Amino acid sequence: MICDNSLMDAIIDKFGTGVKTYAYDMTSFKLEVNVAVNHAFFGWVFEFGGKVSIKAPEDVKNQYVELVRSVAATVE
Repeated sequence: MICDNSLMDAIIDKFGTGVKTYAYDMTSFKLEVNVAVNHAFFGWVFEFGGKVSIKAPEDVKNQYVELVRSVAATVE
């Protein structure tokens, strides 16, 4: 995942102080974590309004995109 620098505290809250993060660019950082891929995880990602981006694995990224699209399609 790629996360906005402003989310470091939220990442530590979610994954603990032992989580390894790496500088990505001047405004964001990268982390690699093992997670249970489910609606709760996707909801957690979504709550940050685009400040967390799933970059890999490709199938998880695609699942998230499809979930967001399916939910958006229900909005009238």
